[in-house]
Amino acid sequence: MANSVTHAALPFPVKNARFTIAVPYLDADGDPTDPTTPDTEFSVDAGAFADCAEEVTTVSGSNGVGYITLTGAETNGSLVAVVAKVASGPKATIATLYPRVLPIVASGTASAGAAETLTIPSTMLRRLNYWNGAIIRTTGGTGGGGTGGANNQARLVTGCTAAGVLSVTPNWETTPDATTTFDLLGWEGWCGQTQDLAVASGIVYGPVTAAGGSTTTVTFPANSFASNDSLLLGGYLIAIAGTGVGQGGTINDFNSGTEVATLDETQTIAFDSTTQFIVLSGSLGVSLTGIVSAIFANVMGSWSDDGGGALTYQEFCRYLSAAGYGQGSGLTAGSGTLVRKDISGATAITQSVDGDGNVGAPTLA
Repeated sequence: MANSVTHAALPFPVKNARFTIAVPYLDADGDPTDPTTPDTEFSVDAGAFADCAEEVTTVSGSNGVGYITLTGAETNGSLVAVVAKVASGPKATIATLYPRVLPIVASGTASAGAAETLTIPSTMLRRLNYWNGAIIRTTGGTGGGGTGGANNQARLVTGCTAAGVLSVTPNWETTPDATTTFDLLGWEGWCGQTQDLAVASGIVYGPVTAAGGSTTTVTFPANSFASNDSLLLGGYLIAIAGTGVGQGGTINDFNSGTEVATLDETQTIAFDSTTQFIVLSGSLGVSLTGIVSAIFANVMGSWSDDGGGALTYQEFCRYLSAAGYGQGSGLTAGSGTLVRKDISGATAITQSVDGDGNVGAPTLA
């Protein structure tokens, strides 16, 4: 390997990975001056200074600027001091670095590699966009390893397919292959842990916008799940925005080739490419009827649905919107029926009132 500006792309040096810094040179008067025969040394954790593996490359233009790539071995510490000396010309330049120690979230051996990608093995978690924002550091094989980890490269993951292909920025200095070992590192720019929390709370996928749909199906975005369809079967798909918002159903079939999920019930409005949805875990065993009962038991007393028995998600949403935000008809005197409309203006809840003013149980229209 050699000096490469690609290693300057990260916002900070990663411990035990190559990192590139710019080196300014000034003469005794403070004027930018190109170095003559640079001689750069480093110290790790206050250890003795030694020659850097690489030497400063001077940027053309006689502006007193160069750059050097520190190896993974030279960043393998908490405090790195760099002294850029010269045989003649400018004064020595000193730089200090504090490589970050990041938690290792996952490790493995690549299935394949290319100039701007690395494919993680099938034994690791492969989920669309899951690793976006993580930092990947090679640790061995082609494009990694070496004495003290000298050849280790660190890159930002900018894309992740359901087949486990990670896109990195910028391109690798040395292209990895199926021999390359690596670590995936977590930091504040990675949201995978937030996705894990969502899964733990019941959301196994989304929110995301559908690629298309019908009254019985939803087409997932391209490369969403590949062969991981078992995560979806039995899950409850809910439209949270766009066409068909408020509708939903249990996924009883998922075609990983076409990425089409088939629902157990026909919807009133066909889903389309504007539909945004989430999928809840089918293992939660959540009863929407139970949820509504718990919410309203002490507020509205007993209630009944529209006669169909099980309460659908659409009915649940109408009930909530009518109870919390809908318009009420009211009664000025005598007996009759109280009506509350949902946000679309349709009658959602009715309650009978007798001549003495006693209000009966609410019924979902």
